[in-house]
Amino acid sequence: MHLLVPRFPAELTDEIIDHLHDDQRALSSCSLTCRGWVTRARYNRFKSVEIYVKNWSGFKQLLDDYPPIGDLVCSLSLVGNAKHGYLSRSDPEAVRKMMRWANEGIPAILPLLSRVTDLALLRIDLSGGIVEALINHLRSVETLRLTSCGAKDVSVLLTIIGPFPELQSVRVKSWSLLDRTNLLPPHPSPLASSLHGALTTRLPSIKKFSMACRPVKDTTALAILQWLVDQSLYHSLSSLAIPLQGGGEVATLDRVLKVVGPGLRKLEIGLEPDYLGAEDLTNPPLTLAHCTNLHTLKLQSIKLHRNIHLGSLSSHLAWVPRLLSQVSSPHIQYLTFRIRAAGAERADLEALDWTTVDEILASPPFQNLRGVTFHIMKGDAIINDVVPFIKGCLPNLEARRITRFIRYAT
Repeated sequence: MHLLVPRFPAELTDEIIDHLHDDQRALSSCSLTCRGWVTRARYNRFKSVEIYVKNWSGFKQLLDDYPPIGDLVCSLSLVGNAKHGYLSRSDPEAVRKMMRWANEGIPAILPLLSRVTDLALLRIDLSGGIVEALINHLRSVETLRLTSCGAKDVSVLLTIIGPFPELQSVRVKSWSLLDRTNLLPPHPSPLASSLHGALTTRLPSIKKFSMACRPVKDTTALAILQWLVDQSLYHSLSSLAIPLQGGGEVATLDRVLKVVGPGLRKLEIGLEPDYLGAEDLTNPPLTLAHCTNLHTLKLQSIKLHRNIHLGSLSSHLAWVPRLLSQVSSPHIQYLTFRIRAAGAERADLEALDWTTVDEILASPPFQNLRGVTFHIMKGDAIINDVVPFIKGCLPNLEARRITRFIRYAT
């Protein structure tokens, strides 16, 4: 007697395999189970790939043996070993491996990956040949993320952003520049000059732009943002996230918002109290009046306890109600406060004029609010007081039942 083995519909087995997308061992087992599962298992296994200094040669051999795998890769992460973006010359062997990875391995692999739309660069020194390989071969990139990378100057970053014609989203986090004395050099770098053809092709139309975790008083973010405006790459910009922590940055962002403000749907902004002067904090030369279509507003760097005391400055958080009072968009639905409570005591809770905030949020521009979220970072000394205190200071807002409090422990 022959046993009838039940056959599940392909749609069902595909759904099951999709649930295993982050389990490499399980996907390998699926590939060996039956021919009908190979295609879906292979897709999930290779749609997202990370290439390290140690594994690039094995992946290159796999592509040589079976080239169609390259067409499956949609998300690519290149992970170097350059701490803070630069190689330590104290370890010659690590430098040799990194240079071979960047100048030999990656340029050999990228031509075989034709459908990458999401690109992440981590811990990479961008001064080598890797940049030219990225620009020449990955023309379909839509999302670019740079974390802990290093470059000679800001022109290298612009060289990376400019040539991707399909690029829509840029996020730069924790980078290093060797030369910050001339953020927008009058003459292009040698790398930019060698790639002039790529830079003069169709430029991208950036929709999302985010800068985070910058070195103290580093003004690269504003330089790049100003470049987007100068190159007319801002017309589709709908999401902007940028902290302000250096002299002149507040006024520079104000000039930029006059141009890009009407198109913004989401804005994340914060004034760093430990690095900005009294005038920027109490009477910032910045207005949100031009952001007439905002849907989401996030206020960052609301630091209750200030590390640096500036004499007669009564409140280093005066910028919060001032910016809120300038909101003119009738479309605001979501508002977020990121409160940094590290080192704060009970008295520091009064650093922000909560009563004025409550009055502002009851005004017409905020009538369509659907959610107000408070992210409370650290603050062991006031962990039991902070939420009841804020709720008590915002009676009008609390009556609308749209608040949410999220606390992050030390």
